[in-house]
Amino acid sequence: MNLFVFGPGYSARRYIELHRGDHDAIIATARDKEKGAALEAMNIAPVRLDQADAPTQMRERLAHCAYVIMSAAPDETGDPALCEYRDTLAALPKQARIAYLSTVGVYGDHGGAWVDETAICKPASARSKARLSAESAWRDFATGHNINLHILRLAGIYGTGRSAIDNLRAGTARRIIKPGQVFNRIHVDDIAGAITACFCND
Repeated sequence: MNLFVFGPGYSARRYIELHRGDHDAIIATARDKEKGAALEAMNIAPVRLDQADAPTQMRERLAHCAYVIMSAAPDETGDPALCEYRDTLAALPKQARIAYLSTVGVYGDHGGAWVDETAICKPASARSKARLSAESAWRDFATGHNINLHILRLAGIYGTGRSAIDNLRAGTARRIIKPGQVFNRIHVDDIAGAITACFCND
């Protein structure tokens, strides 16, 4: 079955690299010609957002997808996919699965206490508040249309080309000296595995 990716970033691209064979076709959004060419080089069909017919292309291609990865960040108007393509998403096949990639930033500062999915969300930054709002919008939408939705709250992502060692080599590493500080990290391959589990969940 076909896969549609809104915002094919680092995590979504790694999922595609590892699980390309699970899908008949893969379509993803691209902001411009250069990014569209990069997707084509990965055998991904791009929908160029800078083209006038992008909304039409988006609806036509999305309508034939049973799997969706939502990786694009919300903006001041809300979640871009829900704002523009709600009707198309609502008409997805009954077996459709949507993986929404969010962030642990929605939990906010819990003073060093352990946090899991049952913890109260109290985001501090505008970016994390927007994410939590987008999560709620997606959850309400999925419930209202009986769509299988999984929200993945991701920690600091690392992997090939994106690690503390890579930062040292690039001269961009920073020392954070804060007693008791704990960092949350997740390997990009584990994110790919979690997305696979979402798509296989009954």
